[in-house]
Amino acid sequence: MKKKSLRRNLSSLLVAAFILMNASGPATAAATSKDAGDIIKIKLNDKYLVTDTAPIIENGVTLVPVRMISEALGAAVNWNDQNRSITIKTKDDGEILLSIGSPEATVSSKAGSRAERMGTAPFLKDGRTMVPLRFIADQLGMNVNWDNSSRTISITGSKTENMPDSVKVSSKVIENQTEVSVVKMTIPQIEGMKEKQVQDSLNNNFEKQALQFQEDTLAGLDEYVKECQKEGWPIRAYEAVADYQVTYSGNDVLSLYVDYYAYTGGAHGSTDRVASTIDLKTGKELQLKDWFKSGDDYEKIINTAIKQQMQLDPDQYFPETLKEWQGISENQPYYIEDGNLVVYFAQYEIAPYSSGILEFKIPLANGSLEAGA
Repeated sequence: MKKKSLRRNLSSLLVAAFILMNASGPATAAATSKDAGDIIKIKLNDKYLVTDTAPIIENGVTLVPVRMISEALGAAVNWNDQNRSITIKTKDDGEILLSIGSPEATVSSKAGSRAERMGTAPFLKDGRTMVPLRFIADQLGMNVNWDNSSRTISITGSKTENMPDSVKVSSKVIENQTEVSVVKMTIPQIEGMKEKQVQDSLNNNFEKQALQFQEDTLAGLDEYVKECQKEGWPIRAYEAVADYQVTYSGNDVLSLYVDYYAYTGGAHGSTDRVASTIDLKTGKELQLKDWFKSGDDYEKIINTAIKQQMQLDPDQYFPETLKEWQGISENQPYYIEDGNLVVYFAQYEIAPYSSGILEFKIPLANGSLEAGA
């Protein structure tokens, strides 16, 4: 699946738990490298956070102190010195049991217990227990978004906090690592729909897209490795990373996006966002026009709003965008968030890489979140 098709149809760092910054200004948490370009900025619900122990990236997995992430996200932590184990107690009376040196974890809830395998085993560093952020945050139901261009990790509320009781979104993790490649994909899986056939079709689509992305990203890996070995060049591992965020759920509508980050050599990788807004009764993917009344010139309404927003910060766009942009495409990608249609454009589509994925928010008429209202 090529990147353009990804955009038509619908990142791996996670963070964590920290101490709120003081009001004097943004604080940052540094990774292991001292290079300024490696600094990782962390936000929890739009507030910058800082930790006394910098995040560690090992084998493509980000780790932070367990007590910091757990307590910042509302969970309690108990340490058993005798067997060197950690118990994280969640708000809903669940538990996550971890052991130093073991990648195996036990996750317990009212529904029972299950074994889970983490990408990296917890370990001790400077008196702190370092744990995989992705695993802990997923178990605590948090939403995490990675902006590679600014190296910022944003942590927001539960992936399913607004989900009807009957419908939930869980995470399926696909990961694999070799000396020359890292695959770490967390993809959405819908549960509890009345129409199981529709549910299975949607979930299969999410998984197929992720696997196709992985295949496309790693397609040139063997040739790249052979060329590096032949020329004596250092080999930089290819990366295929995916993560999702649920942005709205209500009125039998689910809106989310999946960010696919690929690194295949060069100065930096690229992120492709694939959004999907689904009618949960039918499984139909809703288009922008479905959110407007019949007869409305929805393209004109959206184009006018976008052009006005472009003028607020024109320097971040390509000069030709401001002069020649003709408007949204027929199948323009979007998602719903906070009562807005969020129309977005891929990296390089209307602006340089440094501008990232550009988003434009258009309020839904009368605050309605009902297609065609």
